[in-house]
This record gives sequence, structure tokens and C-alpha cells, in this order.
Amino acid sequence: MVNVSSASGAALAGLGRAEAQFDRAAQQLALPVDQVSIGQRDPTIDGLTGLMSASHAFRANLKVIQSAEQMNDDLLRLLTR
Repeated sequence: MVNVSSASGAALAGLGRAEAQFDRAAQQLALPVDQVSIGQRDPTIDGLTGLMSASHAFRANLKVIQSAEQMNDDLLRLLTR
């Protein structure tokens, strides 16, 4: 059986991690780029990739919370019949 509160807790922690990742990526994009060499990674691409990854992680964690709440509601409905 799934522990709904632990799933929600893990998802809330995941939201915090996604927010931190988003902030780091946004800061990386805000830094001026003096020069880019072929041998180095492009900070703009890294920043945009980080923003996209954080966005996906945030949405996935929100979906976990929604699912946990739905399971909670379904269980409550079953118990109160």
C-alpha cells in the first residue's frame, strides 16, 4: 500500500529541488558571456536545458501530489460508505 503522506512529502521536497535548479539555471543565463570557445560548454544552452529540466521536474512533482490527494479522497470515500 502506498503511504500517501510520504508520497506528498517526497513530492514537496522535489518541488523545492526543482525550484533551486530553476534558480541556478536562471542565474547562469543572467551571467554575461565574454567569449565562447568550441572546446567549452555553452552556458546559454546549459542554462536553457536547466530551465526545461526544472520545469519538467516541477510538473512531475505536482502530478504526484495531485495523485496522492486523489488517492486520499478515494480512500476516504471508501471508508465512509
